[in-house]
Amino acid sequence: MLTQQLFIDTNRVTRYQQAFGLPPDTLPGTFLLTLWQAFSVPALVGRTYLLIEQQIRLQQPLQWPATYDVSLQRTAVWPKHQAEIWIYHLILKKEGQQVADCETRIYVRPISSQ
Repeated sequence: MLTQQLFIDTNRVTRYQQAFGLPPDTLPGTFLLTLWQAFSVPALVGRTYLLIEQQIRLQQPLQWPATYDVSLQRTAVWPKHQAEIWIYHLILKKEGQQVADCETRIYVRPISSQ
């Protein structure tokens, strides 16, 4: 499992809101997808991957500015012909309490040497 403590500041939230034309007091669960950028995932090095599906669940509204504990873990691998489907869970906690989670499915294959 990969873990990071992330500070979500007002500037980061404002950039996201402006990119999607959101009002200043709105931060949808899709913001969680940007938190993948905080992680280096060694298992994906030397592979190509494509997002298949994501499910986002908010147990509480996201607050900012705030510090969150964020974890990312691969929880399943499904073999396919010359590829695999990997499932990752990103979990967001604040003061030890889970605030949100995101399940991500990606199609993964080795980078071809040809």
